[in-house]
Amino acid sequence: MPILHGTYFLPVLAQVPDGWEGPHLWAWSDDGANAFEAWPGEAMAEEDGWYTVQAPGWINSVIINGNAGSVQTADLSVESGVDVWVVVTDAENASVTYEAP
Repeated sequence: MPILHGTYFLPVLAQVPDGWEGPHLWAWSDDGANAFEAWPGEAMAEEDGWYTVQAPGWINSVIINGNAGSVQTADLSVESGVDVWVVVTDAENASVTYEAP
């Protein structure tokens, strides 16, 4: 369950490599407020080839992780207040866009 720091939520969508089971989103803001209560974060649901979850609009950093948090991206900076798409190639490589790729 998200910790309320703002009142609006926006989607974060991700594609992850084969073998990343049960993707989750960990997200936070520069002021140290975490969007979710505990690692590995909020579970992402599969929808039309993308994994998705609603996150508070105030976040500006994310990590996409899988396999109960044992594989993950680096910290990814994102714009606040917009929909976010993340394509994860592997743990070291991920791209962030603000429109569906």
